[in-house]
Amino acid sequence: MNNRQRRSVFRAAMQMAQPRSLEDECVSRRPRDRTEIASRFRGLRKRAYFSQAKLARLIGVSRQSINEVESGRVLARESTWQRFFELEQRHEKGGAIQIRSDWTEILAELGMN
Repeated sequence: MNNRQRRSVFRAAMQMAQPRSLEDECVSRRPRDRTEIASRFRGLRKRAYFSQAKLARLIGVSRQSINEVESGRVLARESTWQRFFELEQRHEKGGAIQIRSDWTEILAELGMN
């Protein structure tokens, strides 16, 4: 094995050893199939006892968008999938999932909370 090959093997080993960011993991775990994405959305909703409206508020889309994704008519956008994936990860780790209203966020930004 020459030096060039050793370096490439070393780089590959280092990349495998480095922890992946949540964003990288999100992109790599995104299913390509609409039905699989739909079942993930429905599965999280059932496990967390969320309505479509509550899940929509948590990830920042409309209830109709959740309905479209769950029915398999559309594929979730990259940004929607990323927010969903983060929410799914928090739920699996047992973290608290909170719904914050726009007013809460505005008051926090103004330092009035």
